[in-house]
Amino acid sequence: MNVLIPSLYPRSEELIKKTRDFDRNRLNEQELEKYFYKDFIDFINLQNELSLKYYNPGLFKFKDLLRPFTLVLKNSIANTLIRFEETNTFWRKLEISDFDLNYNNFEIIFKDYLYLDYFNKTNENLINKKILITLPSVFTFYKYSNLTFEQINFLLLEFCKNLNSYLVNTKLSKENISIVLVEYLDFLYSKDFELFKQNFEYLKKLLNELNKEYLELFYFTYSNLNKVYLDIFSLEVKGISINFYRNNLKDIDFSKLSKYLLAGVISTESSLLENEEKINNFLNNISNYFDLNKMIFTIDFIPYLLPRSIMDYKLKNMIDILNKQELIKTN
Repeated sequence: MNVLIPSLYPRSEELIKKTRDFDRNRLNEQELEKYFYKDFIDFINLQNELSLKYYNPGLFKFKDLLRPFTLVLKNSIANTLIRFEETNTFWRKLEISDFDLNYNNFEIIFKDYLYLDYFNKTNENLINKKILITLPSVFTFYKYSNLTFEQINFLLLEFCKNLNSYLVNTKLSKENISIVLVEYLDFLYSKDFELFKQNFEYLKKLLNELNKEYLELFYFTYSNLNKVYLDIFSLEVKGISINFYRNNLKDIDFSKLSKYLLAGVISTESSLLENEEKINNFLNNISNYFDLNKMIFTIDFIPYLLPRSIMDYKLKNMIDILNKQELIKTN
């Protein structure tokens, strides 16, 4: 099914409560793990129910996209709170005193955070489906850490190399994996725009190296792309996302896009269900510029801004709308 949901999915109310209990020493780590795993299984069951092609493991343990990397970065901490974009949520800045990797801990992320062992045991369910692994892209990593661009590229490349090495000893393969690099930059802000334009070559270099690992790659953004879309369209990835709410489609020359389009039509910034008429208008407009057979539907920003129950309902509602339009296909 051509629907792809990247990044951090919201935790259930039950898991949120149990996490607080753990913080207050009312629950031990082993007991808390059962609730993390339950959230993961519940989300996998929902994706199966909706016949989604791309399995997002939910990233329920992540808290933010950078903190798990403290496991593989020696001499690292993540303490200082930083507001995440223009939201009321916070990430913790990842800081290192010296750059060195603990290679043994990559497997902890693969097994305990992404639950790849689960997929290994149930790999027969992956026929014509993929496991979607979300990584912070170059500039997101730079904004929320003190790492240099060279260090970030090396770290993300080593993550993917170690992922491939891990897969060798499982029933899984590279063909079962898709990587989505999420870029939380607002290109309407001069600071973010200049960061992107002045250091764009680092992103291109990273993608060039990642493509040598033969992993399917997507690039996700949430901002208005008017000033940068030609740069982004040039990236060597399978698909590019466009937020349909922050972009005027008439301002984008889709004839320059030869890749798949990740259409950001599921709003994570509103609790209201997507309106069928509005979605149909989006599709009618985009069909004037782009082949709908090369479209994958996605979110506009980041799922965890909404309560779990609402995000679940929005997914179900979106699938219902697309089924009515007979737009659910395998890409």
